[in-house]
Amino acid sequence: MQKHQISIVIPVYQVKDYLEECVESFINQDFKGLFNIILVETASDDGSDLICEKLQNKYVDKVYHFHYPKKYGISVSRDIGILLSNSKYICFMDGDDVVKNNFLSFLYERMSQDESIDVIGCGYNFLCDKKIIKNKNISFKGNGKKSLQSLFSHPLMNHYCWGKMYKRDFLLNNKIYFDDELGMYEDLYFLSKVFYKARKVVIYKEPLYLYRQHPQSTVHVCKDNISPYLLSLNKIKSDLQDDDIKSKLFRKPSRKILKEIKVNIDKTSYNRNEDKKILDKDVKMKVKELFKL
Repeated sequence: MQKHQISIVIPVYQVKDYLEECVESFINQDFKGLFNIILVETASDDGSDLICEKLQNKYVDKVYHFHYPKKYGISVSRDIGILLSNSKYICFMDGDDVVKNNFLSFLYERMSQDESIDVIGCGYNFLCDKKIIKNKNISFKGNGKKSLQSLFSHPLMNHYCWGKMYKRDFLLNNKIYFDDELGMYEDLYFLSKVFYKARKVVIYKEPLYLYRQHPQSTVHVCKDNISPYLLSLNKIKSDLQDDDIKSKLFRKPSRKILKEIKVNIDKTSYNRNEDKKILDKDVKMKVKELFKL
């Protein structure tokens, strides 16, 4: 593949209803530099593979379709995308989301003006049935440890890998990849490693990313959204070698984490209130153990 300034990595699995709109939102960018879109498609049987081929043939210089017949999780697909890319910067995108037409130019212009920035991001709104629902977003600027603390404590600091631009060499040099053991909250673990190692993290509140909510979303179909969240937190805790930052993050659960766990309990699909009470009690015990140093 030709050398590009930006590569957009999109894992593709069973997203045929949304994939074309997702890719077209990048094709229509006002960014004047070279960029490519890497579609990492693994064992889709809903026709997503055919759409990938169609898009690659239509946009020969822009879209690259990587097909693998075995089903991989989203983490492995993103890691494949990192290795396939040959650009200075990388963005991650979910195959059912879209971006505004100035997404790339906005982030690239600000990223390229300051070599100390390792990751830069923007805000997001929700996209529900083609209606945009406004989300509360914040601006942030700080070094790695400061940004990691904000990731844990600030209620408006999102833990998604998308909506951001990363230096590819920064990821490779620090061996930062996604964890294929995590099928959910892999973003939180990945972003914690990114933020901790970053010289500078800059987040703008402008909502240039549209996060689609629909009934087939993982968060809606999974019965247990809590165990993978706690597993991700455990991995973060185990990785941290700095006792000072570990103490600040895990001495006691922050309001943000407690709030997210409560939200996850509410999202979990249990039919009886008694099940939720048992689950709630079990989660509290696990959280207490997790935040014991």
